[in-house]
Amino acid sequence: MYVNSRKQNHTKEYGDFQTPSVLAEEVIKNLKGKGISPSSILEPTCGTGAFILVAAENFPDVKKIYGFDINKKYLAILRKNIVKLKKRQMVTLENTDFFQKNWKEFLSQLAKPILIIGNLPWITSSTQGLINGKNLPKKSNIHGFKGLDSLTGKSNFDISEWMILQLLGAMNESTGTLAMLCKVSVARKIFEYIHTHDLPVSSYTIHRIDALTHFEASIDACLLTCIITKGYTTKEAHFFPSLNAPKPSSTLGIIDKLIINDMSTFRETQFLHGKFSVSWRSGVKHDAAQIMILKKDEDSFINGLNKRVIVEDTYLYPHLKSTDLVHNRVDGTHRWLIVPQKSVGEDTKQIRKIAPKTWDYLYRNRALLDNRKSSIYKGKPSFSVFGVGHYTFTNWKIGISGLHKHLNFVFIGPIQNKPVVLDDTSYLLPMESKEEALFFYSLLTHPIASKFLNSIIYWNAKRPISQKILRQLNIPKITQKISLKYILETVESLNIGFDEQKLEGLYQKYT
Repeated sequence: MYVNSRKQNHTKEYGDFQTPSVLAEEVIKNLKGKGISPSSILEPTCGTGAFILVAAENFPDVKKIYGFDINKKYLAILRKNIVKLKKRQMVTLENTDFFQKNWKEFLSQLAKPILIIGNLPWITSSTQGLINGKNLPKKSNIHGFKGLDSLTGKSNFDISEWMILQLLGAMNESTGTLAMLCKVSVARKIFEYIHTHDLPVSSYTIHRIDALTHFEASIDACLLTCIITKGYTTKEAHFFPSLNAPKPSSTLGIIDKLIINDMSTFRETQFLHGKFSVSWRSGVKHDAAQIMILKKDEDSFINGLNKRVIVEDTYLYPHLKSTDLVHNRVDGTHRWLIVPQKSVGEDTKQIRKIAPKTWDYLYRNRALLDNRKSSIYKGKPSFSVFGVGHYTFTNWKIGISGLHKHLNFVFIGPIQNKPVVLDDTSYLLPMESKEEALFFYSLLTHPIASKFLNSIIYWNAKRPISQKILRQLNIPKITQKISLKYILETVESLNIGFDEQKLEGLYQKYT
């Protein structure tokens, strides 16, 4: 997330983007257009109170408005502005820490229907940790991630995500609406949570807003609106390109615990949804580029510390990064990676005997390797890496970048007679033969595969393409839409020698 340099430390810790009045007015207009007419209004982190001021003038049936905030200066500003309101007597303000408030008890006392409205902190739990911020709930894994997922960042969450879920939980026995400005990524996760936990949300809409204009921040942001109706959970979320758009541009849904971005397109290609016997894998994770990645310099190697390195080639493999894949730079590389293990957790002591120069090099740099921050390395053998297995060392692969904003599958063969290894921002489909890799490459690059994957990929995510996404595609089923002629023409365009009979055999096997 880019934040304008004028934003201060307070903004960083509290995710503090005060809502401009013009945006508050647009949001209230949107809610009124949905027929929302509350008896009670709550803004749990009201700041200087743009929503409270606009709501007080626009909802004639409202009996009481409550504003809470941790910042006393903001509340002082709001109190001065409330004096100008005709309905100022109905507004109650309180200096409160969101994380200390019993919201369920408080909401149970309010006249129904309730409108909870606001703009919660736009900051993640990990960012709070980096700046030693205190404005966050107790550490938790709110989505229940297990194993490596919980250790490598998936358990990181937006503070606003946690807060919205608390408010929805507190509204469980009430009727009303929750309308919050938040990141689109947060709105998507909450939709998934609501579906998984059967929360009583009968209508779910996402309206994109221009955060750069309103907040000087490059964030994919939206107005999230949840209408709470006891006993019913919606299965779809309507996505609008703006606050004043008359119709949704797409409809989100949940299929097998996966968010579908465009249900209409997904239904057209749903026959491709399923598992394939060969699983997508991630590249090698090492978190020590200065030591583990070596650049070829004539007959020797240079590491990231600009020091000349002498090692055997036993544990050296040609290395491609996600940027190489997206730009089709897969025929050669000057970059080589030391891969000290064939499988996760393998004992590395054998390197001393097999490749003493490599051992000496790694041992001399053990301080840097031992100080890698990720907890996944704790208790593992010296110099350990992750994302390694039989699949890492196959000669033939199909690769794709997980970071870039478009689909670009590439055929990867060995370089200098050694299998290529990818970085951990890339994904690979390991193959046992050249023809098998060429065959599946031709399927993956067909438009029908792109159509299916685009229906489930959220392109504004930090890493839009993931193993979970790729594993939804039952690749062999693409043969239902592809002729053998198409496959042969696609493979021939690569100008790589191949056995035509083997390709024909694979086509017959999977059709």
